[in-house]
Parts: sequence; structure tokens; C-alpha cells
Amino acid sequence: MLSTIAITKDKNSKHYTTLLTYGQTGSGKTFTVFGDKNDPGIVPRLLIALFEKISTLRQEFAANDYHVEVSMLEIYNEKVRDLLRPRNGGFVKVREVGEYFRVLNLTTVVVHSREEVEQVAAEGSKKRSIASTNKNEKSSRAHTIFNIRSIIRFVQKIKEKKELASNGLKSCSSI
Repeated sequence: MLSTIAITKDKNSKHYTTLLTYGQTGSGKTFTVFGDKNDPGIVPRLLIALFEKISTLRQEFAANDYHVEVSMLEIYNEKVRDLLRPRNGGFVKVREVGEYFRVLNLTTVVVHSREEVEQVAAEGSKKRSIASTNKNEKSSRAHTIFNIRSIIRFVQKIKEKKELASNGLKSCSSI
């Protein structure tokens, strides 16, 4: 089994991280990514760190301006299905937009905790295409993409805001 993480930055200073697992049926890809309650995988560990960081930033900054959203899709027999949308079988269209590909009308769910993310992932996983193989009775026959998007805007440090207010100054700076 191969697992790799790539972190890239685009021209707009946005960071993208991709976790790719590749391997034979039964080699541990799903366990590596999601783990279980006693041994969390990469995604639960990432979520713990993400929500801890958001909590810290909310305390340090006047940061009500953040949200985390997730989406989940699968590619099976050259068709793309939205695993969070039950209607019409969840089939969606993919379009090339500039140098990127966009999935049209993909369902996104705003989440506020690691537990909510795990609940959404569990619901989407129930809709994955599975079939039995010689090695695994419930093998996924598709490629699954689980997307976590976090948007955090830093407005102004609370401390700095209080200091400016006590000095009678108005602030127009942002971080």
C-alpha cells in the first residue's frame, strides 16, 4: 500500500493538501485514512488538530468568520456520484474550468466539530459502491474523494482592538 500527502500553494496563497492511498484490496487503505475509535487514522487526527486550531484562533482573534465544510463523491465506471445527495442516484456533472475541474451541484455540508465530520463521512460511506472480491466481502469498487475545506478569515486581534479603543482610536487595519 502507498500513502502520500502533498501540500501545494497556488498563486492566491491558498493551501491545498491531498492525501492519496493506493493499494490492493484489503491492504489497509481505509483504515489508514479513517482508523477506528482506538486507533484514529490520518483524517480524524487532522480534524482534531484543525478544530483545536480554530478554537485557539477564536480566542486570540475576533474570529467569528470561519467555517469548515465537507463533501464526498465517488468515481465508479466513469460516472461521478455525490454520496451526500440521495436524489437521482446522486449523479453529478464535472466540467473543466480553466486549469481546474469543478463538480457541478456537489452537496457541501457545514460542520462545527470532528464528530459532525465523522457522522457525515459515515453517512456518505453507506452509499459507496461495493461488491465482494476474493479478498474482501465488502470491497469498494470505486474511487472515493472526501473533501474538507476550511475557511478562516483573520479580522483583528482582540488585544489590539481593546488597546485602540482605550486610546480613543478607530481601527481600519486587518490581519
